[in-house]
Amino acid sequence: MSVMAENQTSQCLPKDRSVVEMINVIFDDTMLTSVFWIMTFITMVLFFAFIENVNFLFNRIPNKDRMIRIMWILGIYPVFALTSIFSLYFPRSSVFCNLTATCYYALGVYFFIGLIVFYFGGYEHAILKIADTQVPIIPFCGKRVSIKLTEWAFLRLRFCLIQFAMFRALMMFIENVLFVNGTYHLSKMTTENGSIVIYILVLISGGVYMCALYILHNASKPLLKGFYLTPKCLLLFAGFLISDVQMVIIGLLTTSGAIKCVLPFDGPNRANGWYSLVQIVECALISPVVMMFFRTRKGNVVSMVDMVKKVTAAQKKKPTLKRGPSKTSLYNTYANL
Repeated sequence: MSVMAENQTSQCLPKDRSVVEMINVIFDDTMLTSVFWIMTFITMVLFFAFIENVNFLFNRIPNKDRMIRIMWILGIYPVFALTSIFSLYFPRSSVFCNLTATCYYALGVYFFIGLIVFYFGGYEHAILKIADTQVPIIPFCGKRVSIKLTEWAFLRLRFCLIQFAMFRALMMFIENVLFVNGTYHLSKMTTENGSIVIYILVLISGGVYMCALYILHNASKPLLKGFYLTPKCLLLFAGFLISDVQMVIIGLLTTSGAIKCVLPFDGPNRANGWYSLVQIVECALISPVVMMFFRTRKGNVVSMVDMVKKVTAAQKKKPTLKRGPSKTSLYNTYANL
């Protein structure tokens, strides 16, 4: 058994395993069985936690549009984990699983922009509050490198954010077409099969998206105190890192030969196997933080600053009522006469 395992790990298979072959390989090895059971358990926990989050939002968030946006963002990392576990058990469908996760994340980006607009109280309020503010566009440079946000600049900023959602989904669709044609594999990133060109364009689009998100964060943060905008933008940025940047890094490492063929990732699409395995662990670490900031009314429906101000104002306006004598005091008065 060990000799056969060594022979299997020393050379790559000509094609990816089917789901039956994959399950046989997994259950033939105790270590692989344990790892895959742990990955499956993590995914199920994230999935049922998301179902509970949906129930919480239905009962606690009064505005339907805002509730849908928060619900979609809460589902980003559970969907990442769910598509990754399918990619592990069905290696031949990994590219289609990645397309599903990418489309979901792209819509999450769009809904996050809408959520920020909701925080302002609507699109017109957002334009009025952000207008004519000087916003730095490069980190650690302060306002020395900044732009003035007008209504037209805000529209362009919004387009730079949304273009990533549309362009990434389009590139993944082209990637799926090339994969079905048999010319594309993430484990062999070359200019001939188009993978290098696809991911260069994706990273450029992602860079524009991150710059726009940084500018929007800098413009909104002083006006949306108590909405935890910084950690929320970082959580969305983490989705870009573990979905696109990480995929490129693992693909390049596999192409260069740094990642060898080992059980059970010894097929042409083995880079997706490692990518899915790592992504499930990352989703397990990030999802609780996402729930901390999005699964709550505080900082999503109303800001913490506004809540404190309203409570303080209500306490100041509350009249102090003079309590009359109680029955006990009256009784004591008559008893002492």
